[in-house]
This record gives sequence, C-alpha cells and structure tokens, in this order.
Amino acid sequence: MPPLPDRSRFGDPGKVSAYATAALRRQLERDGVEDLIDELVEVNGPLDAAAIARYVDQWR
Repeated sequence: MPPLPDRSRFGDPGKVSAYATAALRRQLERDGVEDLIDELVEVNGPLDAAAIARYVDQWR
C-alpha cells in the first residue's frame, strides 16, 4: 500500500481545500464547454475535421 500524502496539502478536516476547489472549478468549466459543443453540433451538424485541423495549426 502506498504511503498517504502529506495532509497539509488538503487543509483542515471538514473543509474543502483550495486544491480540490480549483480542480472542481476546472472540471465544471470543461463540462460547460462540452455541453456547449454538444448543443452547437446538434444545431449545426458535426464538426469538420479539416477545419479543426486548420485551426489547431493556426493556434500553434
């Protein structure tokens, strides 16, 4: 069994740590973006793979 992590990273018992709060916030943002993409695909049809590749290349 691996050793337990340093409890100081997690804050006081009964309170949510800043680490967990930030992780949850990021996940909720991602979930919202995924929901928006799903809605846009439903309204406008599937995404064009060639267009996505062009935009990815431009962002790099």
